[in-house]
Amino acid sequence: MKKITFILLILAVFTTSYSQEEIITKSFTTSSIQKIDFTKIYNKNTGGKITEKEFLKIAKKINNYNLEHVIDENGNITKYLLTQK
Repeated sequence: MKKITFILLILAVFTTSYSQEEIITKSFTTSSIQKIDFTKIYNKNTGGKITEKEFLKIAKKINNYNLEHVIDENGNITKYLLTQK
């Protein structure tokens, strides 16, 4: 009986010390959905306006694009600047 108690004690200490050395991490991602006003999309390089059809073509063809927000002093989005990477 003493041997079994001793072995269980050793196993409990060993498993506790092993779990304390292990690094446990978890990564989180968040996503949000924003409605885009297509009348406010401009090309950053040319400064010209982009229609909704043109934007959808670009979004389908090129996966690596960025929409920058231009915000006024009240926090409202005045226009979106489309940049292609």
